[in-house]
Amino acid sequence: MLLPSDEHDGQHIGPVFYAIGIFQKGWFYALKGDMDKALNLAQHSIVLAQQSKGRHFEAVATLSLALMLAATKRFEEVEIPLSEVETVANTLDHVSLTYSCHLLRAYVFLEAATRRQAIASLEQAMTLGRQHDIFFTYESWLPSILAPLCALALEEEIEPTYVRQLIRDKHLTLDAQTADTLEWPWVVRIQTLGQFQITLNREPLSFGRKAPLMPLRLLKELINLGGQNIALTRLSDNLWPDADGDAAYRSLLTTLARLRKLLGREDTLIVQGGLLSLNFHLCWVDCVAFEYLANQAIRECKNGNTERAHESCIRAQSIYNGSFLPAEDQILEVDRKRDQLDQLFQNLQAILPS
Repeated sequence: MLLPSDEHDGQHIGPVFYAIGIFQKGWFYALKGDMDKALNLAQHSIVLAQQSKGRHFEAVATLSLALMLAATKRFEEVEIPLSEVETVANTLDHVSLTYSCHLLRAYVFLEAATRRQAIASLEQAMTLGRQHDIFFTYESWLPSILAPLCALALEEEIEPTYVRQLIRDKHLTLDAQTADTLEWPWVVRIQTLGQFQITLNREPLSFGRKAPLMPLRLLKELINLGGQNIALTRLSDNLWPDADGDAAYRSLLTTLARLRKLLGREDTLIVQGGLLSLNFHLCWVDCVAFEYLANQAIRECKNGNTERAHESCIRAQSIYNGSFLPAEDQILEVDRKRDQLDQLFQNLQAILPS
């Protein structure tokens, strides 16, 4: 992508192409995370679009400004440009602009905790998207906006086939440690409550006659310790306590390679600085989701947000299918985590109305 370097370029490539170049340059900085430059360039591209009298391009540039404002949480500044784009979209009967406006309005409502209005706008957007096969729009360049909207759509069963395709096409992810949706199409889902089960791309993993015991023990050990930034040496010591340090470490690396192969993707497990982590953008673990939702319910209850507390409580309880790794007794301190989760489940009973 060729980007204009200064105003002098406009004399050589013409005002329309120069305006488009400034617009692209704004998105270039937005995708790099430099939102201050991105916003300045978006505003500049609107002025240039007005000068070139390109009404459609002016609307697209204005939409980009509104999206960037929303991405930086400056919601009080979103309404004016968004309304301007809605007017043009209605006048031109422009489907993709209308789709984007509905999505952005849904995001603003969602962030303002007006869920019903968010759902209404989202239904309008996703219905248009399915009907017109819309997969390329500017908000798809900002996954921080599109991903939570897709999560809400799946929760509310709004055009689920289209939404899942959108998630796949745009490689959208959520952080499973803080995601409050249970419907996201995770690459890997791991059940530890009540029983141990791994699901890959919505298909249960089966092992035939002989299960790979050590890779599964490594996965259970990692989850028991929290799943994030666990020292490789700690894991090797726990899993091979009778082996010397070097031999245990080599066994761990071999077992880690086998576990990655089992889960189907190298990037499901991340090693950095001698620490091992589950990639929670790909892997959902029921006990992690339960802890997050249960603690969220308790926190909302203490803050007096009864309705939200009740919703989080219901979701948390739907995940809790029994004690943590009930058939496992070889993992160190598994009883401590099991008791902690059992107690958290008991604490939720006080939140639900009798």
